[in-house]
Amino acid sequence: MQAHAGTGLAPQKIMVSFLNLGPYVNVRIELTAVTPSGPYRLEVDHPTRTLVEYFETPLAALVRHAEIESAFSGQPSTLANAVTATV
Repeated sequence: MQAHAGTGLAPQKIMVSFLNLGPYVNVRIELTAVTPSGPYRLEVDHPTRTLVEYFETPLAALVRHAEIESAFSGQPSTLANAVTATV
């Protein structure tokens, strides 16, 4: 006798971060592995729109995450600058 019905699913690996842009504006950023070896989905949920991008590597998605965070905060992205300088 089966313990569970249906097909078991592997737990999905997700990274979520939040940016506070003021007293009424929060941005949710989620990075998800579509399959265990990629591609990787980056979703940015802003109150006015949602941006979704796909990347081949987690590093590329994290660099884009840093660029987006830099654009919202007005601070330069040290991660994006360091990675692109070494490529």
